[in-house]
Amino acid sequence: MSGRNGFTLAELLVVMGIVALLAAILMPALAAAREVSRQTSCLSNLRNINMGLQMYANDHGAKMPPAYVPDEQKSGFTRHVFGSYNKASQEVIYERGTLTPYIGSGGKVWHCPSTGEGEMLSLVLADNKLCSSYGYNVELAMDWTSDGDSQNRLGSIQVPGKTLVFCDSAANYTYSWGQPNQYGNLRENWTIAWYPVPDWGLNQPERDGTTHFRHGGRANGAFADGHAETLQPPRRGKAQDNNWCGFAFLETDPYYSGKGK
Repeated sequence: MSGRNGFTLAELLVVMGIVALLAAILMPALAAAREVSRQTSCLSNLRNINMGLQMYANDHGAKMPPAYVPDEQKSGFTRHVFGSYNKASQEVIYERGTLTPYIGSGGKVWHCPSTGEGEMLSLVLADNKLCSSYGYNVELAMDWTSDGDSQNRLGSIQVPGKTLVFCDSAANYTYSWGQPNQYGNLRENWTIAWYPVPDWGLNQPERDGTTHFRHGGRANGAFADGHAETLQPPRRGKAQDNNWCGFAFLETDPYYSGKGK
């Protein structure tokens, strides 16, 4: 009589257990590797955007791109650095962005691969699709005190190597302006800014920024001198409590321009 070789039930269960254990060990490492890849792609986006800003300034008397302007070619649309948008019709035209001639159209460069579709509330588009994953330092770019909101010059920034012009961005307050929601849903945000909580700064001046530390607790930023780098949150615990939104940078003034120490 001939015997038949094969796995016993016990052996099969042992093998399955080993495979499950190896998968459990490898999955976090694979997830971390994917995030590193996404972070690298995001940093490349910001480098390209920053290069576009530098070229725009070269062509416009060293002036920074405007925060937003009415689109003269599209009624009801407003032009931003990434494109022209209309909130009523829920449209965005990337070909009409003020930086599009320098970085190309299509919109891909404005989307961080770590911001999945539907992960945060959209400002314009339907189904919570994002127009842009990045914030622009409009407070630094514009002189809001002058007639006509004139554009500031890139060369006027005192410490360009420490001054953010673009960064990963999101806001964690509700649609109701003036009603901060410290632990609310994230919202798309196109500017670098700060928002005080929990009482709009009347009694507690602690501030939450719009830099989104979405890459494993880090954020990518582009600076006025043309370089881009990955940033650590200045208040790590606070940023984590606020869906990883924190100060725009390490300085107490998020629009850091070299003033102070």
